[in-house]
Amino acid sequence: MTDSHPFILAREARLTPNDFAKMLKVSRVTASCWFNNRCNPHHLLRHRVDRVMAAIQAAMDAGDFPVPYEIPRRERFLYVSRVITKHLPADNKNDEALSA
Repeated sequence: MTDSHPFILAREARLTPNDFAKMLKVSRVTASCWFNNRCNPHHLLRHRVDRVMAAIQAAMDAGDFPVPYEIPRRERFLYVSRVITKHLPADNKNDEALSA
């Protein structure tokens, strides 16, 4: 992650604030503030955000992201959550914050 704007990677992966909000169980407005660099994740959420960002980087490296444009809107979050879960470290795959 870059220090200047850590959510640039999520934008490059074609994730939306709504995708991120669902994954981390925060409001869409909160995730939007993070994406637009208006605020930073709370220190209690920082570890979870960092793990998800690491999974996004791994998915980008593996070619699973960016999210294809042809995925229907209804199926988008299911695709995103499956890819993120696939790329999380093994000990974090049961994280309640990433359940679909």
